[in-house]
Amino acid sequence: MDNDPDTRSYMNFFPRTTQESSLDKTWLQNVLKRKRDYYRRYRDICIAAMVGVYILNIVDAYVDASLSHFDISPDLSMDVAPAMLEQPTGKRPTLGLQCAINF
Repeated sequence: MDNDPDTRSYMNFFPRTTQESSLDKTWLQNVLKRKRDYYRRYRDICIAAMVGVYILNIVDAYVDASLSHFDISPDLSMDVAPAMLEQPTGKRPTLGLQCAINF
């Protein structure tokens, strides 16, 4: 694919009995360029995915280290219940949710 006329490495893809003069060089250049672009694209996608997985691993390790001293005793509980909230203006009450966290 380069401009050096002595480069003939593309002949390694063909059997030894193939003559270079019988090949369509335009077709061969198009096929090799398409294959190169195809594998280069998937190489780049693979590198980006590996970087993404590595960053996700770093975030997971940081969160795990931050929560390593978190208290997981049975005394922890959360209670959610409906509540009637009174308006300061004295109008009718509003419905809402009440959340209570016990330590």
